Amino acid sequence: MHASVHDRIVNLSSHLDEPNRDGEILEVRGAEGASPYQVRWSDTDREGLYSPGTDAVIHHVEPDVSVAVSTAGSASSPPQLTAADALSAMYCLDAHAIDELKWENVAHCTGVKQKVFWLLGDFVQALLRNSPGSATPGVPHLAVPHHIWIVSGAVTIAGRPLGQGSYLHIPPDVAHPAVATEDGCTILQMHRPHPPNEANRLAMSL
Repeated sequence: MHASVHDRIVNLSSHLDEPNRDGEILEVRGAEGASPYQVRWSDTDREGLYSPGTDAVIHHVEPDVSVAVSTAGSASSPPQLTAADALSAMYCLDAHAIDELKWENVAHCTGVKQKVFWLLGDFVQALLRNSPGSATPGVPHLAVPHHIWIVSGAVTIAGRPLGQGSYLHIPPDVAHPAVATEDGCTILQMHRPHPPNEANRLAMSL
């Protein structure tokens, strides 16, 4: 982990009911941006020396840069985002950039292609295009909910017919085989794994 003066450090909470803690780095004591850091914490306005663990991320301050706008051109998909970028910067693909993204084959799903908009580890936001009559197995995922918006066309998912403008939430561990109609369909899929602590807490509450 490396930081500069005026960067912000965020100590991520391991519990949903507890807020993250953030502060401004006032001084870097380690070599080449390494810890420990002198930090002024925003919740108390107090300063202290801090050596971050694995539950902390650095938000690098870049003057006059608040929005990361893709100029993807002919790129096949956006780059894998760092945790700091994903948590601190707006990320934008305009209509032209989306048009320029290449349709990529989805593994093990014949007739289905995707344009990946946003990717961070197993978190994926993508546009999927299902050719007429194509089918996907919809294998259940442990601790991974899906949010789906039908952009155009129609599809049957887990036995539910869905047309343009429909929304579907698929909870973790639920099978969701999909079959496109004879006109095919385009869907926006948001794939959001639960963090381990959150998944355990949700499981205990059921």
